[in-house]
Amino acid sequence: MAAVSVVPAELAVPAELAVPVDLAARAAPGVPRRPRGRMPAAVAALALAVLPATVVGCAKAADATPESTVFGYSGSTLNVVTRHHVPTDLVATDRQDVKVTRWFKADGIGRERTGWELEGDTLTLEASCSGFANCDARFRVEVPPHITVLRDGRATDLKGAGPA
Repeated sequence: MAAVSVVPAELAVPAELAVPVDLAARAAPGVPRRPRGRMPAAVAALALAVLPATVVGCAKAADATPESTVFGYSGSTLNVVTRHHVPTDLVATDRQDVKVTRWFKADGIGRERTGWELEGDTLTLEASCSGFANCDARFRVEVPPHITVLRDGRATDLKGAGPA
């Protein structure tokens, strides 16, 4: 038997404002009732969690085709600035200019941003992606041995000449 509670008249809600306690009673007999608003949100959250894993691969810079550019440079100090913390090898070579090689690979759906720019004494390198994408990048900067190289404004050591 169901429990019945008695409410004093001064606390009672008028019948026209009353909300049925058992909302399932309004569903057709034999049809299970699901809460409104919760299931679609749960399905959307699950789709957003699973979608990147199915759309996005695992991009590896080692699988990318290298791209290179050369900048004429006659300064004595070069500040190499990398956006998005892209791994960058700074190498002293017997060059008279500055050569930049980039390996960039992106998988998935999104926007890719890559670039290199030498303005004054600052070489800016960028490689990133956004959206449902995964990307990986690596740079190699070859400079003449007489140039002092800074990494993001801080003194750094150069590697010896090595294979590209």
